[in-house]
Amino acid sequence: MDPQRRVHGGLPRRRAVAVLATILAMAPGLAKAGCPVDAPASPRLAATPVEARITYLRERLEAARAPAEWWTGVWGIIDGGSIVGQLAALPLAGSRSDRVVLAAGAFSGGLAIGQMVFLPVVPDTTPLPAGVDPCATLAILEARIERGARNQALGTGWGAQAGNVLVNGALGVLAALTAKDAWSGALTAGIGWAVGEAQLLTQPTGLVRDLARYRAGELPLSAPAPAPAPAPALAPAPRARLQVLPEGGALFAIDVPF
Repeated sequence: MDPQRRVHGGLPRRRAVAVLATILAMAPGLAKAGCPVDAPASPRLAATPVEARITYLRERLEAARAPAEWWTGVWGIIDGGSIVGQLAALPLAGSRSDRVVLAAGAFSGGLAIGQMVFLPVVPDTTPLPAGVDPCATLAILEARIERGARNQALGTGWGAQAGNVLVNGALGVLAALTAKDAWSGALTAGIGWAVGEAQLLTQPTGLVRDLARYRAGELPLSAPAPAPAPAPALAPAPRARLQVLPEGGALFAIDVPF
């Protein structure tokens, strides 16, 4: 075989071997990279195993579901009952100012119901179908906790506080002008603001804290397995001794420890 051909024919093989060696050297790092993280997340979260992140998200979503459902149910009954009661009382109102107050109260309750419908604080905990890729599962759970935390933050933040004041203040002014009675306006604004403030202050916000801890990578570590209990010490067994005496005869003894 021509030596020049041997030299040039060996170069592609050497390059292929070098590329393969580089890929094999990078494989462990690629396997440990896990699923990608969002921009706000910390490097500590990126280094957390995917299984631990999925477990944390599922636990926090499930833990937030019960208090959010309780709050939504209680205030749904209060606001819904207030709307129905005030609308039912409209035909029985004795004066125009009373009718204006009742109508404004029903409208305010309708706004509160609308907030629960369009900004639900109850997180989605629907079980995912079997066989979903771990990274896809993680992405779905992250979207769920982000949506729940956003709604809880919007429902209790400065925007909600300002909206409560502005909406009820506007309803109060409208009631005062319509009924031509300042007291009716003040009553409408005061009652509406008080009910709205109570609703804001009692709304759960646990998902906001859970999301902040998740993005910071502050996930609780699994509790270490308890050490096995030491085996009970066994008492030494009795021991027999036989001693031959110099002058003849023998001595037999049994040692019994206790």
